[in-house]
Amino acid sequence: MGEQAKAAILEVLRRAPNRARFVPELIASAPGGLNHDELNQAIADLEQDRTILMREHYCDDPHVAGVDLRIVAPLLAGSDDPEGQALHAIEGAWQRWLADYLANHRCS
Repeated sequence: MGEQAKAAILEVLRRAPNRARFVPELIASAPGGLNHDELNQAIADLEQDRTILMREHYCDDPHVAGVDLRIVAPLLAGSDDPEGQALHAIEGAWQRWLADYLANHRCS
């Protein structure tokens, strides 16, 4: 089951704009039959294998406390700077999310 979860994650990342996704999006996009724990283990395995890069983010807003803000991007083989490209994709995904969140969030 682990190989199936890894393949599902890599397929979702391959289809993703800018090739970076938040971990909850990866989990939601994975095919049925794969559970949350399997997918989290597959993410950890892919990171350990240096197939993906994951970065955790933090937002100091009580409305997102406990929200999983980890973002994953593939380390593309054949690239001159796979880590740099992955970091760029992750940062772009984070900045887009943060800008959207700040533009639409209203505390009452």
